Amino acid sequence: YVINNIGIGNSSVNSISIITSSATDQIIDTFTTSTWRSANYVVTMTSGTDYHTTQVTLIHDGTNAYITEYGTVSTANNLGIFGAVVVSGSVRFNVIPTFATTTINMVRTTNK
Repeated sequence: YVINNIGIGNSSVNSISIITSSATDQIIDTFTTSTWRSANYVVTMTSGTDYHTTQVTLIHDGTNAYITEYGTVSTANNLGIFGAVVVSGSVRFNVIPTFATTTINMVRTTNK
């Protein structure tokens, strides 16, 4: 799990890299509800010779998280299902990968 961060005024840009080890629900990013209101993700996933890219927009109201996914392109299989939840003051962005070993590279832009 690798994160690189750049702060820009009321926004933050993060580069996140993860390799999953099972095809179960996994948290792939978290941020605090008190710091950020929304996030936009550009996600690229690779498993074997399958490639998948998508964009996810997320917003929360402090109690619930809401997402929409769009701009999805894949070479063969859809490599994951995304979701989000608010738990104890943090937003958890999660994925259920189609295959156990999946490399996920994301750029997250958060806004206040």
